[in-house]
Amino acid sequence: MASPVRVSLALIVLAFAPPVRSLDAQWMAIHTDLKPRVIRRAEGERRYHEDGRFILLKVGPTTTGASYLFMGYEDIPPGAMIPLHQHEVDEEILIVQRGRVQVVLDRDSSIAMAGDAVFLPPRSRVSVRTVGRDTASIFFVFPRASVERCFQFGGRGEGQTTDPLMTRADTLEALRVCQTTYF
Repeated sequence: MASPVRVSLALIVLAFAPPVRSLDAQWMAIHTDLKPRVIRRAEGERRYHEDGRFILLKVGPTTTGASYLFMGYEDIPPGAMIPLHQHEVDEEILIVQRGRVQVVLDRDSSIAMAGDAVFLPPRSRVSVRTVGRDTASIFFVFPRASVERCFQFGGRGEGQTTDPLMTRADTLEALRVCQTTYF
């Protein structure tokens, strides 16, 4: 049986504690304006890299208003690759949709094919290169919606003929938001 002092102390703490809302109420307070929807195959913000890589930003703050998730799609033509890099704070999932890619993870190399997924914990060094003569396609998923901004810094957008020059403010924002190291 609890002592009267402990019971009284617990009642005092409860009396002054802020009201506890259910998880559903907290979730709804954060996501009041979001609506479920289907994002069609060609929908999203298009980005183009000089090496022929095409990226489609599909789910994120700009494209859908997502607060917590970011997802994009990338075509990697033969001879092109995602350079060796690591995300300092983010986990990432790569899902191969089409083709075959060589995935270099730290010092190990593996071939991933359509339907395969690659899990990358933070600070995992990774590069991805198409294997064979066909363009490979991958989806990438991050648990932090602000990663979308990182991809907006890379390549050129729809209608741009050259990669835009980054200002000092852009560079500082990219360092703060992206937290990615390239090797």
